[in-house]
Amino acid sequence: MKKIFILFLLLPFGLFAQDLPTDSTTGRFVVADLVAVPGVLQKDLHDKTQVYLTKSFKAPASTIQEDKEDKIVLKGFKKILVKTDDLNTSYPLHFLLTVTFKDGAYRYKATDFSPDGINFYNPQTLKHPDQHKFKNKKDKQAYVTVYNSYVEGMKGIGKDLQTGIKRSLTAKAPTARK
Repeated sequence: MKKIFILFLLLPFGLFAQDLPTDSTTGRFVVADLVAVPGVLQKDLHDKTQVYLTKSFKAPASTIQEDKEDKIVLKGFKKILVKTDDLNTSYPLHFLLTVTFKDGAYRYKATDFSPDGINFYNPQTLKHPDQHKFKNKKDKQAYVTVYNSYVEGMKGIGKDLQTGIKRSLTAKAPTARK
């Protein structure tokens, strides 16, 4: 009976892991995927991704940390909109993006998520709402709203990347970065 009780206590934490995956070595949140692009050469995937990233970030020379034929590493950010009864603003969610290429596929991994000037809601220390004790229902709802905004924002980085690269692959010849 104790084992069943403990299993029910751990169930919310198992659900939490599905919402916000973490890297097994660093413990940090991670958004990653391997995307198959049959018939597309590594060089073309690299070039099209480079075009997309160059157009997507205002200062690509300072955001792109590494650019090799099989890998691009970028430090970027995405604005996350947070709305509660008391708050309606956006925060930058910084991240480290690594995209690796091979013929017919690319893999992206976004990690090291961190906002500016926010301590309580920092994604690296953000805890599932079930792990907190709140003073009242309003505080809990505000936290849940911010928590969900960050979760969706982190997931959205991967979706945005896939959409942007897909669009770049259907575009005409890549243009050289200045």
